[in-house]
Amino acid sequence: KVLQEYFDVMIYNDIIERYKVKDVSLLKIFTLVAFLGFIKSNYEVLLTSLGKQKLRVKVLWIVLVLYPSLIFVLPNSLRIFKYAYASLFTALFMLVIYIIYSEIELIKYK
Repeated sequence: KVLQEYFDVMIYNDIIERYKVKDVSLLKIFTLVAFLGFIKSNYEVLLTSLGKQKLRVKVLWIVLVLYPSLIFVLPNSLRIFKYAYASLFTALFMLVIYIIYSEIELIKYK
């Protein structure tokens, strides 16, 4: 709860007031996507250092199919939110795959 309040204040003060953003929920989704991307990049470095670059390439190919598929499947009534949700889902998908595979590889080294 404290983290959520900090996030709301940070977003509100830094971005919404400065740039007079009207759609806060969309901004929160894209901020979450950026945050997940930051976490994901740490796992990408870990996988690269473990010599698992092929896994990253395979996941990227899956995402190259997944993202446009989600755009096609999600209803047009969502308008711009369908792109935000597709981005969020693909970022989450990549992060989960990277975390699971990294943990499996780290267990092998123990």
